[in-house]
Amino acid sequence: PNFGRADCLLCSSGKSSEAGALNCHTCDDGFFQDPQDPQLSCRICPSYATCAKGSNQSTLNVSRGFWRASGLTLSTYECQKIGGHTPCVGGVDASSAGYCFRGHHGPLCELCHSDADGQEKYFSQLDARCHTCASVWPVVQWLPVVV
Repeated sequence: PNFGRADCLLCSSGKSSEAGALNCHTCDDGFFQDPQDPQLSCRICPSYATCAKGSNQSTLNVSRGFWRASGLTLSTYECQKIGGHTPCVGGVDASSAGYCFRGHHGPLCELCHSDADGQEKYFSQLDARCHTCASVWPVVQWLPVVV
């Protein structure tokens, strides 16, 4: 961009502009715009994410195996991974279950949704998956017989 001139000026590293633009304001692939920087500079994409052209902090595509609380933070945490399975699927949706495998939600995707029939589930540290809680009803039925 170079207003009023026939030639163009090169954008700084990590930035580009659209045809006819007056300034460099779009971050290239592999970079994202930092909203905390008054110059709106482009920063190199973190190793835990991919950044398409035009990315900003809230649109970082978080990699599989990582989780963050919201699109307002760069603080990212590595999720549990056992035998190639992780409850964190990544992506750009930073909602409660946005980065989580189906049935998981919450921090590090280590909370479990109930089944459609209301059956409670728990997160197992042994395999990083949600499992149905065992019913206590059979134990309660036999309790009077034992006493």
